Amino acid sequence: MGYILITGGNLKNKGAQSMIFVTVDEMRKRFPGKKIVVISDPDATAPPEAVQEYDFLFRDSVCLYGWKYRLIQHRYGKLDRYRDAAKIRRETEMIVDISGYTFGSNWGWAANLLAAYRAKCARKLGVPIYYMPQSFGPFAWKDLFGRITERCMKAWLPYAEVLYVREREGYELLKEQYGFRNVRLSEDLVLQNRSIDRTRIYKAEGENASGSVSQETVRILPGSVAILPNVRNDKYGNAEELMQAYRVMINFWLSAGRHVYLIRHATEDLAFCQRIKAMYEKEERVILLEQDFTCLEYEELVKAFDYLAASRYHAIVHAYKQGIPCIVFGWAEKYKELLGKFSQSAYAVDVRGRIDMQMLTDMIKRMEERYRLESETITSALQKIQRQNVFDCMGYESGAKTVMQTVAEDLCCSCGICAAVCPNGCIHFEKAKGSYLPVIDAETCVQCGRCLKVCPGYHYEYQQDTHSQMAKPEGADVCGANYADGQETTTTDRQEMRCYSVQIKDHALLRQATSGGFVTGMIRELLHGGAYQAAFLPSGYDYREQMKSTIVRKGDDLEKTQRSRYLPVSQEEAVSYVLAHPEEKVIYVGVPCAVHGLCRALRSEGIDRDKILIIGLFCDRTMTYSIYDYMKQQRKRDTELTAFHFRDKRAGGWPGNMRLEYADGSHEHLSAKERMIVKDFFQSQRCLYCYDKLNEEADFSVGDNYTGKHASKEGSNSLIVRTKKARELWEACRELFEVHDSSYSEIARSQHLEEKKGQYENNCVYASIHGGRKVEQGLPEDLADILTTEEISVQKKDVRAWKKKKTEISLGERAEYGSIRKRKEAKRLRLYLKALTAGLRG
Repeated sequence: MGYILITGGNLKNKGAQSMIFVTVDEMRKRFPGKKIVVISDPDATAPPEAVQEYDFLFRDSVCLYGWKYRLIQHRYGKLDRYRDAAKIRRETEMIVDISGYTFGSNWGWAANLLAAYRAKCARKLGVPIYYMPQSFGPFAWKDLFGRITERCMKAWLPYAEVLYVREREGYELLKEQYGFRNVRLSEDLVLQNRSIDRTRIYKAEGENASGSVSQETVRILPGSVAILPNVRNDKYGNAEELMQAYRVMINFWLSAGRHVYLIRHATEDLAFCQRIKAMYEKEERVILLEQDFTCLEYEELVKAFDYLAASRYHAIVHAYKQGIPCIVFGWAEKYKELLGKFSQSAYAVDVRGRIDMQMLTDMIKRMEERYRLESETITSALQKIQRQNVFDCMGYESGAKTVMQTVAEDLCCSCGICAAVCPNGCIHFEKAKGSYLPVIDAETCVQCGRCLKVCPGYHYEYQQDTHSQMAKPEGADVCGANYADGQETTTTDRQEMRCYSVQIKDHALLRQATSGGFVTGMIRELLHGGAYQAAFLPSGYDYREQMKSTIVRKGDDLEKTQRSRYLPVSQEEAVSYVLAHPEEKVIYVGVPCAVHGLCRALRSEGIDRDKILIIGLFCDRTMTYSIYDYMKQQRKRDTELTAFHFRDKRAGGWPGNMRLEYADGSHEHLSAKERMIVKDFFQSQRCLYCYDKLNEEADFSVGDNYTGKHASKEGSNSLIVRTKKARELWEACRELFEVHDSSYSEIARSQHLEEKKGQYENNCVYASIHGGRKVEQGLPEDLADILTTEEISVQKKDVRAWKKKKTEISLGERAEYGSIRKRKEAKRLRLYLKALTAGLRG
C-alpha cells in the first residue's frame, strides 16, 4: 500500500494544523490508496485520545530519521510508541514538508539542520521529497555551527524535487546565494486551497467533521471585530508599546459601539489574550474566547466579523479566504508580501519600529470606512490566486511541467503561444510587474506539458531549433552567411542569402511607416494578389490593454498596423489560427522569440511550415508595458493618453521620435534619446539572454537600415532574404520597392551583433546559478564568427554586470519611477561626458 509522510506540521498552531488538513486532503485526492502519516513529535507522544478522531496517523521523527534520532531527542518522552517506525520507513513512497518557516538564521542551526536532513533521508530511502510553500531566510550565519549547517543545506536541499518559496526575497536568496535549481515561487498552500473535504480528515461524521462552530457555544454579535495576537511580537517589538496599540484600537471600537473578541490562533497566544482582557476586566463588550478552535472552526468563526486585527500569518490567510480584511501587526517579510498580493499594504504595522499611535488611529478609521470595499478587493485577488494549486507538482517536477516554471524564473516573453497550444484552454494572461504573464486554471489543467514544450522563453537550443532541423518543404533551405574582416563567406551547406536596402515606392505608405515600409508593402501585395489568404498584425497604439496580433485579409486597411511597437505582442490568436487551418496560407510577423515559439508549435503539432511565410523583425530587446505607464506618469496631463508611438517620422523624419496623442486632440513629441536612456529599466528580463537579433529562423528578416548607405530622411529597410520561398516571393514583388544591393557583413556591423557577447556572458552567469542550465544554448549562424560555444569561466565582474541589469529592470517592474529618474540623469551625464571625450580626442 505504501506511506506518504507529512513533515513540519502539528496541531498546536492553527496555521500548521490547517497545512496538515490541506495536505492530507490533497494527498487523498491524488493517492487514494496510500496511508498518510504526519510526523509530529508532540502529537505522536500525546495521549492517544487526543488524536483518535483523525483519519490519518501521527508518528514521531524516528519514522524518518531512524534510531539516531533517539540519541538527540529527549523532549517528548517515549518515541516509537507503536513499534512501526522501521516498517513505515521501509514502505515510504513520498515525503511532503509543510514547515511554514524553518530555514533561516533566525530559527537556530539545529532546526535548519534537521529540516534539510529530511532531503538527505529521502534520497537514502529513494523517494521524492517536496518542500511545500514556506519562508526561507535570512541566511546570516555567524558562528561555527551556523556555517556547518549552511554547508549541509547546500549539499542536501538540491536532492528535493522542488523547494516552493512563498516570498520573492527568499526565492532570490536561494537562487543567487546558493544557486539551487529546484526553487519555485508559489503562494501559500492554505491560500490556494478552495475547500477541504472533511470526510478525508476525520474518521466519522460529527461536530468536528462538519467544521462548524456551535452557535450555542459561540455567538458572535453583529458588527463585531476581533483581535488575534501573536506572542512572538513581544520578541521583535516593544511589549509595552504593543499593549498601548491594542488599547488604542479597543478604545476606538468601544466608542464606535462595537464588540471586541479576543481569540487565540495558537496555544501559546492564550496568555497574550488574557493580558489584553485584564486591561478591560469589567468591560463586557471585550470578550475573551478561551476555546481551542480547530482551523476549520476558525474559518467558520471568522466570517462573523467585519474585520480583524491579526498577527499570525495563517490567521490572516484564513481571514482573507473568507474575504475578511485585517489590520496586521507583523515583523517579517512574509506579512509584507501577503498584504501586497491583496492590495492591503495600507493596513500593515511593523512591530520592529516605533508604533505611531496617530497613524494607527488613522488606519483604523480608514478600515472602518472601507472594510466592505476592502473585502471585495480581497475576494477578487483570492479568485486569481486559487486558479493554481501547488499540489499539481506531484509527480511532474521531473517530467511534464507548465509555463508557470517560466514565470517563476522571470523568463516569460509574453508571446501568448502557450495559450494557443493548451488543449483545455486553461491559460489566460494577467498584468504583473509591467508584463502580461500566463496564469493557469488549476481546476482544468491536466499537466500535459505542451505549454512548456513550445515555450521559447524557458529554454532554447539553436542546434535543435534552427531552420535545417524543422519540418519544411523540399528546397525551403536556410540561407546563412558569416562575416570576418569585411569579407562575406557562405556556410558550406547553405545557399547564399541575399541582402538589400529597400524603400517602398508608395509615398503614402512610406510616410506612415517607421522606416522603409517593406513589411506593410509586402503583405498588402501578397494578400491583394491572392498568394496568401491572411496575415496577422497588431493594430492601434493604445497600450492600456495587452497588444494582440489580429487577422488581416485582402482589402483590409493596414494603416493602423504600421509603425514599431517595442512591447510584447500576444501571438495567441495567430498561432491558434495557423494550427487550426494548416491548409491556409498565412503570413506571420514577429520578433525572434515569437518566431521561435511558432516554429516549436508547428513541430509539436506535426505541421509543415511550407504554407507559412515568416517575416521576422530585427530586435534589440522588447520593453515591458511599464514604459507606457512611465510615460503617462511623466507627462501628467489632465486628459487621457490615447495613442503612444514609439517612433514617428512626423517629428524630424527617420529614425523618428516618440509621439504622444491625447483624448482632447493634442499631441507632443519627445526625443528618441529619452526612450533609449530608460530602455535598460523597462526591458524584458528574458532579453538579457537572447542571441537572435536578426531573426534567423524567418524567411525574410527586416529592420532599419543603419548601414549608412542609401539612407533617406523618409527611412529605408535592411532586408535579408533567407529562404528559397522568400527569394521567389521577393523576385515577384521587388518592383514595388527602390532596391539597392547590400551585404550581410554591412548589416551585421550596423546592427552591432558583437554586443551579443553581453548576452552570452549573461547566459553563463545564469548557468552558474542554475546548476549549469543556460537559457539559450548553441548559437545562431548569424553569430558564428563573433562568438563560440566554448564554455567560459564566470568572473565576478560578469556576475556584477548581470545583477546590475536585473536591478535596473526590477525598478521598472516595481514602478519605482523616482529612482529611475535619478539613474536616468546619471546615465545621461555619462553619455554626454563620453561623447565629449570622444570629440576632444577626435
